Amino acid sequence: MSLKENGHQNVTNGEEIDNIEHKQQDIQDIPNENDKEEEQEEEEDVESEEASSESESSEEEDEEDEDPPMLKYSRLTQLPKTFFNKELVSNCLIHENVFAFGTASGLLYLTTPNLKTIGTIRARKSPILSIHTDGSFIAAASMDGTIVIASISQIKNNNQSSTVAYDIKTPIYSVVLNGQYKDTKSFIYGNKGGQVILSHTNWLGNRTERVLGQDSGPIVGLTLVEEVLIWMSDDGVTIFNLHNETVLKTLQRPKESPPAELIWPKVNYQEHDRLLIGWVNHVWCLKVTPSEKNKGNENFRLSSAMSSFNRPSSEASVVVEFEYSIDGLIAGIGSFKDDSLMILSISEEDKLNSPPELRIINSITHEETSTDTIVLKGYENLRINDFHLGQYIGAQRSKFFIISATDGIIAEEFDLLGRFNWFVERERFLEAWEMSEHLIAKEERCNVGIRQVQVYLDDDNWDQASKFLKQVLKFDGDDDNDETFRSYVLEKWEQWSWIFIHSKKIEKLASILPIEDEGLPKELYNKCLESFLQNDDDIIYDFLNSWDYRLYDYQHIETLIENKLEVEPNLSNLRRSLAELYLKTNEPSLSVNHFIKLKDPNTIDLLSKHHLVAKFIDFLPEIIRFQIGENDLQNAPATILGEKLSHIIEILVENRHEVLPSQIVPLMNSNGLNIITFLYLQNVSKIDPFAVESYETEMVELYSQFDRSQLLTYLKKKQHYNIDKVMEIMQRENFNQELVYLLGKVGRAKEAMYLIINKMDDPKQAIEFATEQKNPELWEIFLEYGITKPNFIKVLIEYTGVLFDAQILKKIPERVEIEGLKDSLIRITMDNELILSIQENILKILENEAIKVSDELNELRIRGKMVNELEIFQKHTEVELLHNGELKPVE
Repeated sequence: MSLKENGHQNVTNGEEIDNIEHKQQDIQDIPNENDKEEEQEEEEDVESEEASSESESSEEEDEEDEDPPMLKYSRLTQLPKTFFNKELVSNCLIHENVFAFGTASGLLYLTTPNLKTIGTIRARKSPILSIHTDGSFIAAASMDGTIVIASISQIKNNNQSSTVAYDIKTPIYSVVLNGQYKDTKSFIYGNKGGQVILSHTNWLGNRTERVLGQDSGPIVGLTLVEEVLIWMSDDGVTIFNLHNETVLKTLQRPKESPPAELIWPKVNYQEHDRLLIGWVNHVWCLKVTPSEKNKGNENFRLSSAMSSFNRPSSEASVVVEFEYSIDGLIAGIGSFKDDSLMILSISEEDKLNSPPELRIINSITHEETSTDTIVLKGYENLRINDFHLGQYIGAQRSKFFIISATDGIIAEEFDLLGRFNWFVERERFLEAWEMSEHLIAKEERCNVGIRQVQVYLDDDNWDQASKFLKQVLKFDGDDDNDETFRSYVLEKWEQWSWIFIHSKKIEKLASILPIEDEGLPKELYNKCLESFLQNDDDIIYDFLNSWDYRLYDYQHIETLIENKLEVEPNLSNLRRSLAELYLKTNEPSLSVNHFIKLKDPNTIDLLSKHHLVAKFIDFLPEIIRFQIGENDLQNAPATILGEKLSHIIEILVENRHEVLPSQIVPLMNSNGLNIITFLYLQNVSKIDPFAVESYETEMVELYSQFDRSQLLTYLKKKQHYNIDKVMEIMQRENFNQELVYLLGKVGRAKEAMYLIINKMDDPKQAIEFATEQKNPELWEIFLEYGITKPNFIKVLIEYTGVLFDAQILKKIPERVEIEGLKDSLIRITMDNELILSIQENILKILENEAIKVSDELNELRIRGKMVNELEIFQKHTEVELLHNGELKPVE
C-alpha cells in the first residue's frame, strides 16, 4: 500500500508541543517472536532477488556483453531487522555526514555513512514525509503535522535535551533547516495548504512564523541553496530569493501532469552550485549562483521587524542549464560521473506491474547508456512516492541507495577490482587478465591468465594458447628480487611445458620457452631439440641459433648431431647447426671440419680468429679453391686474382710466424697454386724481406709468369737470387732487356751490347748502356756495328748534338739512306750558331761586371780615412790603415 493513503489531517499550524514523548532506543532491540522465521525468509528472499536483480533483465547479457555493467548491487542489510517488514520506510536522507531513515510509524533512525547506528527518535506515530539536515542538526516532518528537530551529536550521546518537536496541526510534506540551525534557530516548511512558512525566534526570543509564499496545492518539495529557496507545488517549481523575498523564476510542471500530491518531485543537490530536479517525466538542471556578498553565509534570521534592515543587494541568480523529458516516471534522481544522470524510473504511478529501472543517461546527448532492472521486494504493492534514490559521494566512488518502503538496495560504480571480479565470475579470463596488471598480486594474475590458456585448449586452439601462455609467464626485470614469484613462474613453466610435450606440441612449446637462462630445467629444452632432430632437421637450426646454449645440455645435443651426420652426411643445415654450436661452446677446432665440408667462405677467417691456421694447414688449398673458385684460379688475370685473394694472403702473412714460408710455398706449389706462392712471397717481402731471401730466385720465375712489368725492378732491387739460373730463365723466356741488365751486372758488357744491337735493334738502349758502363770499347762496337744501321746513325747524331763529330759522316757507307739526316744536320748547325751567339753575349756580360767591380775596388783603395785614435800613435811608431778604416799596429 502507498504510505500517502494513511489519512491526511486538516489541523492548524503554530501550536508547539512542549512535552512530546521521546523514545530513543536501538530498534534492533525491539522484541519480535517471529524474528527467526522472518530472518530465514528474508535471507531466502535476498538470495533469490539478488540473483534476479543482476540477471533477470537479460540472461543473454552475461554471455554476450563485451563490457561489465556500470554498477554492481548489494542488498541493504545493515538496518534493523524490523525495517522493510514491520517498519515500512516512508522517507530517507543520504547526507555526507549522516544517513536517516524515517518509517511509517514515525520512527527516525540515524546512522553514520558506513551505516553504523547513531540513534533513533520517535514523535507520535504517523509517517515521516520529509527529512533535512545541516550536518549538525536534523529535522523530520510527519503526516500528522509534527516537526522534530534534534542535535545529531547529542542523539549519539543519548542526550535528548536538545530535541524539540513542533505541532503544526496540518500535514507537513517538506521541511528544511534555515542555514545552521544552531545559530539561526530557524526552519522553513511547506504545508498541505500550499503555504511556505518561515519559523524562527524573534529578537525577544519568541517563536514566530511568517508566510513566504502561497501556491496552489500542497508544498510537496522544498530545498534551500544558501539564500535561494526552491519549492514545488501544483503551480510548478518556484525559485525564491530569501534576501529580498522575491521570486527569481518559476518553472512550469510538465503538461498533463497529475496533481503534485500524487507524484512528488525528486531533488539532488550534490555539487556546490548545481541542482537536479526530476518530476513526473521531466528533468531540470539548475545552476544556482548566490549573491557574492553572502556567498558561504547560509544563516538568515528573518522576521517582519528585522527583514528590512541590512538586507544585501539581490545578486543571486538561477539558470536552467538543460531540461528534457524521459520515457517513464521519475522516482529518484542523482548524478553519475561527470556527464551523466542516474534516474530511478517506473512505468506507472499506481501499483506497479514491473519493477523499477535504474537508468544512466548522458546529460549532453540524452542517450541512455545503461539500464538495470531493480527487483525490490514487494514492489508490486507500492506507488511512485514510495521509492527514493539517495546518493552518497565517498572518497573513492559514489554509492546509490535505492530505498522503497519494503526493501533497500545499494548500487555502486564498478571499480577496477569489481570489473575484474565480474570478468572472472563469467569466465572471461582474457579481459580480467588484461585489465589487472597493477590491480592484483602477480601470482593471482598469472592464475587468471592460465585459466584463459585452458579455455583456448578446451577449444583445441594450441596456437593461441601457446602465445598467450608466453605473455602470462613472461619474466619481468622487476621480478629478479622477488624469489617467491620467480619460483611460482618457474613451476608453472615446468608444468605447462610437460603438458605441451605429452600433447606432442613441441614446436609450439619451443617457440615460447624463455630464450635466456631463467632457471628452467634443461631437460625441457633437450626434449624439444631431440624431437626436432628426429623429425625436422631444418628447424633445429633456428632454435640452436636463438637459444642460449646454457639452456640445454649442449654436449649431449652435439653428440646426437655428430652421430646422425655420420649416417647422413649430406644434411647441410644440421651440419651448420653443429658447427655454429661448437663455436658458441668455445670449441672452434671441432667446427672447422664441418665448415670445410660446407665449403663456407668464412672458414679462413675462422682459422685466423682462433689461431688454427697451423693446425689445419693441409686444408688451406681446399679452402682457397672453394672460396675463390677453380675457374677463376685457372683463367682470371693475375691482377683480378690479386684482388680476390688479398684477404687470404693477408691472413697467411699475418700468421707467418705460426705457419712459416717454408711450409706455405711447397704446399701451394704442390697443389698448383703458384699464384698464391707469388702473392704470398711478394707481400711477405714488403714487411719481412729477410724471411723470403731464399726464395728470390723462385720469385724471378714467378714474376716472369705473373708480373713481367715488375721483373726488371725486382732484379735491380734484389741481390740474393742465383744469377746464372736467372739468366737461363731470361734466355728461355727471351726477356732480352732483363738479360742485358744481368750481362752488364756480371761484366759481360760486350755480349750485352751485341745483344742490344743485333737482337734488340735498340740504338737508344745501346747508347744508354754504353754511357752507363763508361767503356770506350762499347762505343767502338756501337760505331762499328751501328754505322751500317740508319736508325742507329740518326739516334747517334741526335744524341751527340752540337758535339757531333763530322768525321762520323765520313764513315757512313755510300748509298746508305738515313731518314731525316739533312734536317738533323741543319738543326745541329743552327744550334751551334745559337750556342756560339749566346756564349759571346755571356762573355760580354761577365766582362762588364768585372770592370765595374774593379773600378769599385780601386775607388776604395784610394779613398782617404779620418783617424781619431791618437792613443794608438802614441804607443806604436808604425800603424797600418785597413780598408774598412780601422788602424792596426805594425809589430
